[in-house]
Amino acid sequence: MKFSNYHQHSTFSDGKHTPEEVVCSAINFGMENIGFSDHLLAPHEVALGYNIVTNETLPLYKQELNRLREKYGDKINLFIGGEADLFSTIDLSGFEYVIGSVHYLEFNGKIYPIDHTKAQQLEYINDACDGDLLAFAKNYFDAIYQCTKKHHSDIIGHFDIITKFSVMDESNSNYQKMACESLEKCLKLTNLLEVNTGAISRGYRSIPYPADFLLKCAYDLNADIILSSDSHNKDTVCYFFEESVNLLKRIGFKHITKLTKEGFTKEKI
Repeated sequence: MKFSNYHQHSTFSDGKHTPEEVVCSAINFGMENIGFSDHLLAPHEVALGYNIVTNETLPLYKQELNRLREKYGDKINLFIGGEADLFSTIDLSGFEYVIGSVHYLEFNGKIYPIDHTKAQQLEYINDACDGDLLAFAKNYFDAIYQCTKKHHSDIIGHFDIITKFSVMDESNSNYQKMACESLEKCLKLTNLLEVNTGAISRGYRSIPYPADFLLKCAYDLNADIILSSDSHNKDTVCYFFEESVNLLKRIGFKHITKLTKEGFTKEKI
């Protein structure tokens, strides 16, 4: 099957390569569709010096992607999306899809990155949760739900990214129960969950987000699945996709979802 990726970053946010470099790489990989989902404005990110799509750069972002769609449209389908954090304030109208993801949590007026470094994640756990990992998980999953609800997200992004630094005990039965209950709640807002391989390509994990037990839960809940590399590099646009499809097959999934010119459609795997 031809692969597609809709969670792709570029130099418009924290990606290493320009959109055109990414598109050319996707074509070389024989991909069918490529969707850009650069990080969208959250005020604290500007203060922290992170590169993101702002209200000022948004027109340039859309202009460049439309240029590439016209230039390479005979070779690949290109879609204009964005990744919205809970704290994102940018106008989401005009995007062809939105990924709702949580990268930050707030405590006592301070914004804590929880997926950038282990030290920053531990700082939040200690400051806001007195070291209680289950309290951390609850705060995070509550934020995922609120993010999905706030932005009317089309896709739920890296659902269990709090496991990135192996601080959370994923075998803990209370954690698993909380995570599955949260997933069920989020899937009532949008039924489309990404299988995200980004942490594998960057050396943090050996399996995608979400973990196997959550994928089994998603299967039982009849969730739709979309493949995502969460790529920040032109060389990882479809990283670990074949292995992810095999994983999905073992769990029981028969289809994955793709965004095409006709909208979101299912394809047999």
